[in-house]
Amino acid sequence: MNRKNFMETKEARKYPVEFAEPWRNTDTFEIALPAGYELDNLPPPVNADYSFASYHSKADITGKTLKYPRF
Repeated sequence: MNRKNFMETKEARKYPVEFAEPWRNTDTFEIALPAGYELDNLPPPVNADYSFASYHSKADITGKTLKYPRF
């Protein structure tokens, strides 16, 4: 089985998934808007907290730069 997509199966799971240690994956994207482009609106922030994981993201515009962090 491909390690990258081992969680994405259609079959019922027989055994629980266990990770060696906790880990955190974060990204921050910064996109320079071309001259003449303006945003009509931004998506609302996302905040999801669960006992096993959390996900947060927020889009923001500063000048001509769209910033999108997710953590």
